[in-house]
Amino acid sequence: MEPDRRVRRIAIVGGGLAGWLAAVTLTRKLGGQCSIHLIEIPESQGPGLAEATQPAVLDLLRFLGLDQNDFIDKTQSTYSLGTHFTDWPASGQSFWRPFGAFGALIERRPFYHFWHKARAAGLNPRIEYFNTEVAMAQAGRFIFPTNSLGVATHIRYSLHTDSALTQRYLRTVAERAGVIRLERKVVSATRSEDGAIDELQFEDGGKLRADLFLDNTGVRGQLIGEILGSPYDSWNTLLPCDRLVHVPVAIDEPRPPFARITAGTAGWSWRMPLQQSSRAGLVYSSAHQDDAA
Repeated sequence: MEPDRRVRRIAIVGGGLAGWLAAVTLTRKLGGQCSIHLIEIPESQGPGLAEATQPAVLDLLRFLGLDQNDFIDKTQSTYSLGTHFTDWPASGQSFWRPFGAFGALIERRPFYHFWHKARAAGLNPRIEYFNTEVAMAQAGRFIFPTNSLGVATHIRYSLHTDSALTQRYLRTVAERAGVIRLERKVVSATRSEDGAIDELQFEDGGKLRADLFLDNTGVRGQLIGEILGSPYDSWNTLLPCDRLVHVPVAIDEPRPPFARITAGTAGWSWRMPLQQSSRAGLVYSSAHQDDAA
């Protein structure tokens, strides 16, 4: 007789933005077919990290059945048309990475044919001049593609969000949908005959059995690394930056509808607006710059 492999209970170990997003997504997709538990240790939270999302986040909000305006209001989000990179790829140079396409069809032919033709003719047009999102970002403007004026109807945009407020918002949605939150500390786990995790064991002596486990314990990898013994695969040779600092700063008026990223000697800095403040941050390699500097 085949064993019953149906998933009746899911355990997510670790909260945070990723943990609660997983909980909400699974709840929406499974529609109450199984119970979902999220185990986390409560932590004091300061200002959240400003996150620059991609346009797909709007599709995600629709999939989750969330009202976009309500989400933006409660997470203090702002609209984004893309990112401006300064001192990339070299000092004094810059470029834009907008969310929308460059150019338009000309005589039913793709724009890049005419771009290459212009370059071959010795011209040096700047590619960002052929993008609606860049033009609007440089002018500090934004408009919804569904506007009644028929202006920029193909514009693509995304959001700048506060990670702490977004986590709080998703937790509220998840708990209303039936996700069970447990304030517990996982200390060990038992494993079944096939080697898979079978049951979590908590510091207070409690236990939780589940059919599917999600490890959201970050770089610690408590389930994947400590319990299952999967080795950590470091990409440090390709991604040397291992430090992150972020702070709230005075808001820019008017708020620019894009993020700014500036290259540095050991990493890069960024600045992006939220509704109540702007957020600045620094990502760098400790092998090339010490923490005090």
